[in-house]
Amino acid sequence: MAGLRPLVLAAALAAAIGALVGGDPLPSSAAARAAPAAQTQVPLNLGLVSYTALQWPLFAAQDIGAFEQQGLALDVSIIGGAPQVTAAMLGGSVDVGNSDTYYLIRAVERGADIALFLSEFPVPIYGLLARPTVNSYADLRGQTLIVDSPNGVTRWLTGRMLAQGGVGPDDVSYVYAGGTPDRLAALVSGTVAGAILAQPFDFAAERQGYRRLGNSNDIVRTFEFIGYNARRDWMSRNEDTLARFIRGYRAGQRWLYDPANKEQAIQVLSAQTRLAPEDSRATYELYVERERSFPESMRPSPAGVQAVLDSLVELGDLTAPTPPVTKYVETSYVERYGQ
Repeated sequence: MAGLRPLVLAAALAAAIGALVGGDPLPSSAAARAAPAAQTQVPLNLGLVSYTALQWPLFAAQDIGAFEQQGLALDVSIIGGAPQVTAAMLGGSVDVGNSDTYYLIRAVERGADIALFLSEFPVPIYGLLARPTVNSYADLRGQTLIVDSPNGVTRWLTGRMLAQGGVGPDDVSYVYAGGTPDRLAALVSGTVAGAILAQPFDFAAERQGYRRLGNSNDIVRTFEFIGYNARRDWMSRNEDTLARFIRGYRAGQRWLYDPANKEQAIQVLSAQTRLAPEDSRATYELYVERERSFPESMRPSPAGVQAVLDSLVELGDLTAPTPPVTKYVETSYVERYGQ
């Protein structure tokens, strides 16, 4: 692979996005609601990589006060990368981590006793966006792209997408940033020729004139991408807390899927991502109306987890035959509390 080097995104890159991306999310309408007495709230620390539409049911649950109704005081930290989320969870600074299954599997293989307990967004939907002068995958030869990490899921997906256009792994160079907002910042600043972006940031880039070369879900349809995971010992000791989280999350997901809530759901996502309502509307039409991206059972798919394991074999992280899916997944809590 040619030209691998780290990219440190300076804070000044945020200014390059201009109106596309702002700072911290806007307060949700739930913040104005009267919360139950503090002594009745059970604390739970949750770690996210960044604010994107992948966590929309979570944002919905926060906005409608579903966690407060379950007696849960949710404290969300933005950590900036899936490896960092996993490390924070293992170190105990967060109780539950939201990250892609790649890093969970790698952590388990290094001896971590953690498991995926709730599936949030199984099939990855990323857009590969490029400078307006780039008309095809072939035009990316000799150019620099930004993905999450040298062996992360967006690196693997980008390679699959480039291969559709006859572009090999040594035909491009890569730099790295774990979160979609940072990758968009690099594209807008001109640091890179192309970036793989989650929603609604890909729609925001497209609206500003960047060219969409393709979508990852056109190529990969069976996967277990993003979910919530925790240490098995923490789950066994804190089953009541986990039940409150699952029930609150499920209420948010149900609310999101109710067509009557479409306009408010669009406002919720725009507030969290600081992007234009039209980008959130396009994301709603994709995630909620067309793809039904958030699995209502919330149970991780064995076939999807196996697809992740097979991709890690392809990347050289694992060897075939892979360990059983059950090594990485714990579905009993969702089965008990997710109805």
